[in-house]
Amino acid sequence: MRGSSLPIVIALLLACAAPASAEGVVIRIPGLFLPPAGPSGLPAGLEPGRATGAEPVAPCAWRFTWDNYVSVIVVSDGTGTARPAWVLTFDQAGNYVVGYRARAFRSADGLVHIDARNAIDAGPLKDEWSPDSFAFGPGDEVYSLDDHNRGHAGEVQLRLDGDHAEYQGLLSLAQALIRGAI
Repeated sequence: MRGSSLPIVIALLLACAAPASAEGVVIRIPGLFLPPAGPSGLPAGLEPGRATGAEPVAPCAWRFTWDNYVSVIVVSDGTGTARPAWVLTFDQAGNYVVGYRARAFRSADGLVHIDARNAIDAGPLKDEWSPDSFAFGPGDEVYSLDDHNRGHAGEVQLRLDGDHAEYQGLLSLAQALIRGAI
């Protein structure tokens, strides 16, 4: 047997001797397989919703598309660095599928983050959904990361400031749809 394959054989023998569990046996050979850099669709190092808040976000709303969905996020006024936010997601036909509460803040690098980790979901797909946290890039890009560490990218279609005529209607709609998930 060649010397270079000996560590692999030893690792396999040790794995076979290890007690089995419900998940099975995991074999890790250092340096053989490197983990992926991060969730697919995200720029390296970006973790939406996971940054530290540095500044509050003024009341506003976004509408954006990602995967097969259209989402609306509404940020309201509040105190402190993290402001209350509501996330509504619709399918491409405009049907409401899920909504949840979140926290909005601006990180030190200037990106707006929506932190929805461990949020309580409301809506028709609440039992099948993992809440997504979001980060808005400097352009029209938006990135999401759910509680299962799956990342996605999307594009902002509309941004409204809190003094826009439609903002209050979106805030009222979001609060009404998510009222049971508080």
